[in-house]
Amino acid sequence: MRVFRRLYLLLFVLVSVTFLANGAAAQINSNQYALSLTYSSGEQLTLNVLPPADPTVFTGTPPTAGPIVVSATGSFTQTRQVSIYAYFASGNALSDGNGHFIGSAQVLGSVAGGPSSSFVAISPYSNFSLLLYQAGISGPFLTENVPLSLSFSAPASIAAGDYSGTLFFQAQAI
Repeated sequence: MRVFRRLYLLLFVLVSVTFLANGAAAQINSNQYALSLTYSSGEQLTLNVLPPADPTVFTGTPPTAGPIVVSATGSFTQTRQVSIYAYFASGNALSDGNGHFIGSAQVLGSVAGGPSSSFVAISPYSNFSLLLYQAGISGPFLTENVPLSLSFSAPASIAAGDYSGTLFFQAQAI
């Protein structure tokens, strides 16, 4: 009887292993592929400058040019402090190429018809700047148009000549 029990047990184990092996052999798995997904918040800040009809000529007394329209557009995912600056790269805003200069302190900017200010403020971009716009933007979109007029308060002792220079514009959202 013991022999039969052992035979039954051995037969049971062999049958079980056979069925399990057949089931495992029938299963086929493919390779695993991982796809990385990313999403950008899409925060952006864009600045456009529309110069006056003839940006090369200052006319009148005192000499004026403008209006210059500065437009900023942006989209933000959180509250941002947006600042728009106009600035000169150095304190010598305009030059005649012969060693004569009109300093940034003599160039005046008037934002939206407000009082005139010279380009002497410190900004993240230059020490010869004028802040055109600053506001906390809590919504997802910013669209701002800033009219800017320029004039000179140059001293009477300025040398005669044709003066030129470059005025830069830049916006920052922090």
